[in-house]
Amino acid sequence: MKNYSFSGYAPSLSNKSTAVSILNDIKKMNPEKNQITIDFEGLIAMTTICARIIFGRLYYELGPDVFYNNIKMKNLDESLKIVIKWGILKELEQISNQNKGL
Repeated sequence: MKNYSFSGYAPSLSNKSTAVSILNDIKKMNPEKNQITIDFEGLIAMTTICARIIFGRLYYELGPDVFYNNIKMKNLDESLKIVIKWGILKELEQISNQNKGL
């Protein structure tokens, strides 16, 4: 099991380039084969675009089974859970629209 902490980004995450950097850091931990625990301690806010970049792309690339088996989240409050779910939905919607040529 590997660990990733959001504490360095507390109290909020809103920068797209930072989100891309976080996504790349998590991908380097090989989430396809490793369980990764993401600690949200101290993070109280995240924009939907950041959630879409990080968690939407991970969900799309890993697929739902691997995502839910290998990406574990701790110290995550309800408001951030909603933002992450919304980010995943928005990423999947955007990919679906691209595939339809919209």
